[in-house]
Formats: sequence, C-alpha cells, structure tokens
Amino acid sequence: RADGTVEVLDEAPGMLLGVDSPERSSAEVELRPGDCLVAYTDGLIERRGESIDTGLARVAEALACGDGADLEVVVDRLLAVDGRDRSDDTAVLAVRIRQA
Repeated sequence: RADGTVEVLDEAPGMLLGVDSPERSSAEVELRPGDCLVAYTDGLIERRGESIDTGLARVAEALACGDGADLEVVVDRLLAVDGRDRSDDTAVLAVRIRQA
C-alpha cells in the first residue's frame, strides 16, 4: 500500500496459470493511488526446506521498504532478496496506481 503496509492477496486460491483447468477462481481488491501491485512466480518465494510463509515474509519485508520507490528499485530489491539461494525461474511484475 502507499503507506508501506503489505497485504498478501490470497482470497481466491486455485490452479496455477498454465495448468489446463476449466474453472478459475477470482477475487477483487480496491487499489488506491500510490498502491503497488506485485505479481510473481513461485521462484521468488519458494526455497528447499523452507515454508512458503517464510518466503512470503521475506518478500513482504522487502516490499515494506518500497515506500514510493521507483518500480525498478522495488523489483531490484525483490530479486536481490536471498538471490544466491534461488534455484527456480523467477518473474516479477510490478504496477503502481497513479492519480487519475
């Protein structure tokens, strides 16, 4: 969020993108000016022998320092977090909501 808080959007879990599935779940969230939406692949958070919650906490901590930083800086921070231990493909997409 624009105020630096991090909210994990997990209201509509379902099949992964790329998996042939006739049904998809969805959810809505209100984004306000200054908020940043970050989408990523599992390679950013998953580590062998580590819980998903630990990986999510690591990403949330990096995002909490984003406080209005350029999106390129935000993505670079995310990719730098524990990057030495990354053994899976990683993709990150970040979008910031601007004033109308």
